[in-house]
Amino acid sequence: MKSFLTSATGRKALLTFAGLTLLKTLVVVGAAGFLLEPTKADAEDDIAMLRGADGNGDKSVTIDEARAAFEAQFGKMDKNADGVVSRDEYVDAHLAALSEYDTNNDGKITRDEVRARMKARASAAR
Repeated sequence: MKSFLTSATGRKALLTFAGLTLLKTLVVVGAAGFLLEPTKADAEDDIAMLRGADGNGDKSVTIDEARAAFEAQFGKMDKNADGVVSRDEYVDAHLAALSEYDTNNDGKITRDEVRARMKARASAAR
């Protein structure tokens, strides 16, 4: 039996997911109201995201770990488990994710709030 992610549809879904993840990142950045220039802190943030996908903690992300991270994220968004993420499920998931970053509940997300949340998630994944 062929895995969903090794099929053409699965690869398209993975690329779409990657695009949506990039879009989500851009929305978070835009919502926070700042422009990013790559810095050491930004590189540390990227490393924190990769650690979240590194299932066995060997400091590398295999295709299987990337697929597992994709499936986990897709499963979180697909609330009714029908195999598709509706517009409402997508919006709800991302609004909930944005609220996780706004730790002082002021309706705004700062760079420090994003970094703190990413570091907390990376620490929890270890």
